[in-house]
Amino acid sequence: MNSISLYIHIPFCYSKCDYCDFFSVPVGKKSIPQEYVDCLCREIRYKAKEYSVDYWSTVYIGGGTPSKLSEEQFVQIFNTVWECGKINPEVNEMEKEFEFTIEMNPESVTPEKLKLFKNHHVNRISLGVQSLCDDALKNVKRSADKAAAFKAMEIIKTKWNGKFSFDFIAGLPCQSEEQFIAGLKDSLKFNPDHISLYTLTIEEGTPLQKRIDAGEEYDFDESDRIYLLGRDFLLENGFLQYEVSNFCRPGCFSRHNLNYWKQGSYIGCGAGACSTLYEEGYRFSNTQDINQYLNDFLSGTKEELDLKTLEYEFFMMGFRSSFGITESDYKKKFSKVSPWFGNLQERLGVNKGIWAEYEKNGYTSVYKNRQGEKVYSLNSKGMMFLTPLLLELME
Repeated sequence: MNSISLYIHIPFCYSKCDYCDFFSVPVGKKSIPQEYVDCLCREIRYKAKEYSVDYWSTVYIGGGTPSKLSEEQFVQIFNTVWECGKINPEVNEMEKEFEFTIEMNPESVTPEKLKLFKNHHVNRISLGVQSLCDDALKNVKRSADKAAAFKAMEIIKTKWNGKFSFDFIAGLPCQSEEQFIAGLKDSLKFNPDHISLYTLTIEEGTPLQKRIDAGEEYDFDESDRIYLLGRDFLLENGFLQYEVSNFCRPGCFSRHNLNYWKQGSYIGCGAGACSTLYEEGYRFSNTQDINQYLNDFLSGTKEELDLKTLEYEFFMMGFRSSFGITESDYKKKFSKVSPWFGNLQERLGVNKGIWAEYEKNGYTSVYKNRQGEKVYSLNSKGMMFLTPLLLELME
């Protein structure tokens, strides 16, 4: 039985936000091209056959704005997904149930779409709220305002019986600390299972980066401070921080994203999507040229993943999450890395070295999993110092 996660990329959106560097194409009110959906479905069929897929562990449709798809296009994609694989019936420590997530933007949420999703085994919605401050939304050219976000959240709360998550960005221009916390507080009235909380990153080449380079004032330290205030607010209100930017009610973590952090293999379909096959040791990124993708969905770039790269990603992804890393996982994957330290405890410098220093500073968490094995992880404070740990480990 072969089970794998599937990511589907819909790279079309209403408009491009000034901070966004994800691959997306603004199309305004135009429909998503049917030829793209047809090509996407061909790719899903091809890759499911190529990798001998029996079951989907998780499915995630992201973008762009996937909710711009018409109901007919959604049905076509759903039918293709279920034609190529079934729901994984296995239950393990991390996956209590199958998860199928769709990203939505507030302006495209309707009761009809939610009903359609439910009828095709979708059981999780991720809503891109980003802010509940109109000045901030307008400043970065978000397509939905505060009123649209509240309307969408109300529809989800009353018409949706699956899990749902809200995305927020700390540090947007024209939004005060008080306005940001007030937005988080308002969002909790809708009882989300999950909150993704990001610090605004000024990405190279984005309109926002160009504005700042041209002299627009922006306080990076203030942005980080507001994120920490948001983090503390969520922790005080019963959310668990299980990853640097992700908070959930107990048991409501994103299983699809956790697969990334645990170095689980996944297939990516759609222009700009990425596939990583850890057992085979390579990563393939689809072309971001829509026309080229339509002519050949296998066009793109292949990256071979050597053991040192895989080890770095093991630490980077593992320590981003409170689920951490274990001795058995490390030994199984990296006993051939040179120099081999013999065990994870020695590799980390548990008795002396970087881990001992982090432990002394109160940055670490060590506990036993259900198998009785030690799990090494960073706590909420330690996650903020992930980069120095990685630099020390990999030098």
